[in-house]
Amino acid sequence: MDNSRTYTEISHKVWELLQHTNALLLKYADVKLIKERGISYQQFMVLYMMDRIGKSAGATQIAELLARSPNTLSTILDRMEKGRLVKKVRDAQDRRFVRLVMTKKGKNKLEKAIESGQAIIEQLAASFSEEELQTFATLIEKLLKQTYEVLVPRKVAKRMGFVNSRGIQPDKKRVATKP
Repeated sequence: MDNSRTYTEISHKVWELLQHTNALLLKYADVKLIKERGISYQQFMVLYMMDRIGKSAGATQIAELLARSPNTLSTILDRMEKGRLVKKVRDAQDRRFVRLVMTKKGKNKLEKAIESGQAIIEQLAASFSEEELQTFATLIEKLLKQTYEVLVPRKVAKRMGFVNSRGIQPDKKRVATKP
C-alpha cells in the first residue's frame, strides 16, 4: 500500500471519528442538559457566548461565533426570551442594533449547565493522560486554524477575531473556556 493511499484512508477515518464523536456529544449533551438543567445545548451555547462577550453581546456576533444563520439564532433567542433566559434591548444610539441581556434566570441556568458540562468533560477526559490531552488540544487547534483557512470566508474569520497580521489564528481570548 502506497503512502498517499494510507494518508487518505487515515484522514478519512479521522474525519469519520470526529463526525461521529461530535454527533454523540451534541445529541447526548443536549439530552443531559435538558433533563438536568432545563435548557438545550443550543441555549447553553448562546448563554455561554453572551457571558464571554459581555454586555455588548449582539445577535449577529453570537450567530457568527456559533456558526449559525441569523434566522436560526433569532428562533433560538425567541424561545429563550419566552423562557425568560434573555432580554432583547434596543441600543440607544443605534435602534437597529439589538443588545442581548442575560437575565438572572439565564445566569443561574448557565452556571448550573457549566457545572454539568465540567462533569461531562472530566468523565470524558479521564481516560487520557495530561500529555495526551495537551497533544489533542494542539492538534484540534491546528485543525481549527486549517478549517478557517480552507472553509471560512476571510472577511467572516476577520470579523470573528480569527485573523491577524500573520494570517488566520485563533484568538485565545475568544475561544478560552472558564477555568
